[in-house]
Amino acid sequence: MPDILGLNSGPIESSDIPLWVPDRLLHGANGGVMGLFDLAYAPCFEGAAAGRSPVAGETIRDIATMLVDGSQSETTYNAVIDMDFEGGLPSYEGHGFDYSTATIIGSTVSVPNIAEHVTAQANQYWYQCLYVRLPIKANWHASGSIRPFTAYTTDAGGFQAEPDLLTIGQAYSANQLLRAVRTTSAGTYEQLQFTPFDAHFGQMAQILWWRDAAGIGLQLRTQAGGVQSIQGAAGVKTTQNLAGKKWRSGLGRSFWPGTPPPAARFRLYRGWAEDVELSGRDARTVADQDWRRVMARPAHVAFS
Repeated sequence: MPDILGLNSGPIESSDIPLWVPDRLLHGANGGVMGLFDLAYAPCFEGAAAGRSPVAGETIRDIATMLVDGSQSETTYNAVIDMDFEGGLPSYEGHGFDYSTATIIGSTVSVPNIAEHVTAQANQYWYQCLYVRLPIKANWHASGSIRPFTAYTTDAGGFQAEPDLLTIGQAYSANQLLRAVRTTSAGTYEQLQFTPFDAHFGQMAQILWWRDAAGIGLQLRTQAGGVQSIQGAAGVKTTQNLAGKKWRSGLGRSFWPGTPPPAARFRLYRGWAEDVELSGRDARTVADQDWRRVMARPAHVAFS
């Protein structure tokens, strides 16, 4: 599958260039990519082959650690499909998980160990990238608080009630907002937000958040709306104890009401985190390259 698999045409005698990686994102990553999932790729999500919906407890295999023989390296960030309540599972549509069909909250693609890895970094320079289909503007969350696409919490009160690494989701204050909240210590937060262009709503989107020596940033990209971003100061490293926290993407429990509102009409397709201290790469450059590859996919694995 040339849209996902990356065969290297470099000389065999070059030990610095891998002959095979399961995703071209991994070329030059130096082991920095963590928890890479792609729900259109059957070796990652088995249900993709038949177009079936996920099953509670099913493993989502970390593409970053896949070997050519189908096994995985020792260090894996395999996710699991968590379902807290019966009826919470999404359907499979457009080569992703469609949460508009879930009748109750609490189902996420949950990746362990990333939070612990980030807090152990010397500078905590890293980024997180997620592909989703955004709700249409009329369905966007339109009151206080936030409705996460992704977070590291399970409590109903989210980062206000328990330690969290990063929450990104729908918010509202006079206008629709895309908001990212990084918690640095109990009750202390760094927030970035902006009002998405109208052309973004209802589109397949790439959401990128990063932290490096220059600062933090939040970026939204769609084919119709282009690139929109905001940046801020890097701030301090988080001092929270995040042991056991999972990176949870989907329709989680934090800040969502029990019965999913129209804001839950979104899809989840692909995501990963990357330690840029280890990889030496720039988040926006990598995300731009990945976007171009994703947009060039043939129909049988394209996100829609």
